[in-house]
Amino acid sequence: MRRDDARSWLVTYLMRKVRADTYPSTTDLDLVEAVIPHHLLDEYVEILIEKVDDDRFPSICLLRRIHRIIECLPQHAHEADEEPDAAAVKA
Repeated sequence: MRRDDARSWLVTYLMRKVRADTYPSTTDLDLVEAVIPHHLLDEYVEILIEKVDDDRFPSICLLRRIHRIIECLPQHAHEADEEPDAAAVKA
């Protein structure tokens, strides 16, 4: 198995787990953000937004995490072609 294949499997697995968990663990979220490719950030932030939308009193930590990830998303369609490192999400 190649590194990219293993990374893809890990991100897919963790994102499924985060989606299924009512309150995903910080550890799982940190792992996703450490390895997620830029093209999956949209899907990931949508998962997190669903968590906040479904909660009467959303976690401030989760709201801050969403904000941080939104800052990594492109402002315009042409910016989506550029793919920064996953480490940019952690900044």
